[in-house]
Amino acid sequence: HGYTIDGGRALVPIRNTSPALTFDDIRIKVRYKPTNRQYVKLNPGDELSYFDQYFNKVSNDKRPEGRPYAHTGTSRKSSAAASSPWSGAAVKVWVKEKGSNPKQHHVIPRALVSPSSISIDEYHQCDGRNNKFNEAIRAICTRIQPLSQPRPWVFFQSGTPFQKGATDLCASYEIIQCDIAKSRLFDEAMKEVSRQQRQDIHDDEDNETEAVIMQAVRHISPWMTARAPGSPILAGSRLSRQLPPYLRTYLTFKTPQQWQAAYHGHVEQARNEIAAAMSASAAGGAEFSTFWSLKSMNTLMRGAHCPGLWPLLSANQNFPWHAVDVNRDLSNEDNSLYFRHVEDYTGNDPMFAKLKEIIRDASQGVVNHGSTRYSDSRPLHVLLYATFPATAAAAYAFLKTRCGRFAEIVLASSKLPPPKRVEMIQHISDRARVLGRDGIRKSIVLVTTFAAMGTGSNQLVFCNVMIKFGEPWLDCETKQAIARLHREGQLRQVHVLDFLREDNDAETLVRVRNLTRGRILGDERLSGNRLLQDQPLF
Repeated sequence: HGYTIDGGRALVPIRNTSPALTFDDIRIKVRYKPTNRQYVKLNPGDELSYFDQYFNKVSNDKRPEGRPYAHTGTSRKSSAAASSPWSGAAVKVWVKEKGSNPKQHHVIPRALVSPSSISIDEYHQCDGRNNKFNEAIRAICTRIQPLSQPRPWVFFQSGTPFQKGATDLCASYEIIQCDIAKSRLFDEAMKEVSRQQRQDIHDDEDNETEAVIMQAVRHISPWMTARAPGSPILAGSRLSRQLPPYLRTYLTFKTPQQWQAAYHGHVEQARNEIAAAMSASAAGGAEFSTFWSLKSMNTLMRGAHCPGLWPLLSANQNFPWHAVDVNRDLSNEDNSLYFRHVEDYTGNDPMFAKLKEIIRDASQGVVNHGSTRYSDSRPLHVLLYATFPATAAAAYAFLKTRCGRFAEIVLASSKLPPPKRVEMIQHISDRARVLGRDGIRKSIVLVTTFAAMGTGSNQLVFCNVMIKFGEPWLDCETKQAIARLHREGQLRQVHVLDFLREDNDAETLVRVRNLTRGRILGDERLSGNRLLQDQPLF
């Protein structure tokens, strides 16, 4: 049985056949019985929010299993502010601060739930030991279980190829493995893999590297498995049905001449920042992740796909660029800067001309992969994924003003709450059926970002054309986005049209890094990349 949380206060069954439940049905009832009064003595700077923290101040039992309650809110502070369906009633705690009399505080206990099993979906997004999911599950599994029940089974699952650092697995292993000694051995093995990843590998070190990797594999293999097609894990289920492979075409575009000067200026700024980061590094180099903290690289990436936005940003520092400002600008299309400047940032850019052509063809049921033409008797509906809110806004305003005769354009931004998002998807899905039924030659184009709808939205199979409008930071984001269309319920051939700026060094750098998933400098496509010339990156 599955339930959703409605407004944070009610459990709503996903299926009508599921029994009605309230929070009281799944919450452990705990009674507090005061014995001798013990004051909590606070040191300067102490900030205590949870009952657990007060409890640990007066308890001699410092072991993890001695912690009585687990916090399963969405952040460290969620249970501290006020009582919720997931927490217990307020508890009276006596606090004695230095130089004052004891005072009574009311403290909210952490969540009181006791599951027999826990399943975490989209686990590739749970990075780091202190990730909120890992933190909550660890607390539940290490406490003394109520009613002497066994600790819960924990399942981590992801349909996306794993793309994490080796040490990110330590948080999962700590939950799965109760033996502290084995957990420490696992930590050391993962840290050794990370050290190998960070150093240059030469032929004489290949044997050492292989030994390190095999040692890590021996630790991981007993508890991790990958599902191949036809795997017995899901044999007989409808998920094991094989969909026809999607068709993918790469469309390359150059930066138009009128924006080349602005582009070269951004490249030079990025080079200077990279050089400064290199010299500031104690190791004489920097990891790839260093790029994303550089303002110039961020600007270069955000504008990579729509270089016509750079002059607008240079001329007006208040031009909406980040998510909050972009959403505010698009909330009033009559006064929107994106709508007002469509001609300025599209200009003679062949990429936007091609985008319009693709949408016009889709409205006629046609999509082209090179010289091969695919056709359908009904219009094709399109899902456009942009990398950043700014480029999504640019695409949305362009399509709305240039393609309105043969397409209905919808924008789904990250500010849209999940219930509204579900409602919107249902509405446009119904609209797609009406267009097909009535023979109306119009496509629906849903414009969004990888962050807003790249995962979790499983009702988008009415679309069968995806336009990748820029390169996300991680390759797994592309795979997740494609899976929104290429999944159970898809009745038509899926087409992926991958737009890329072949002369944009920042986008090429991220794209090649995503494709290789390894050392970036070994790829010949980066041999002339101006961002990397003479830089000791590793």
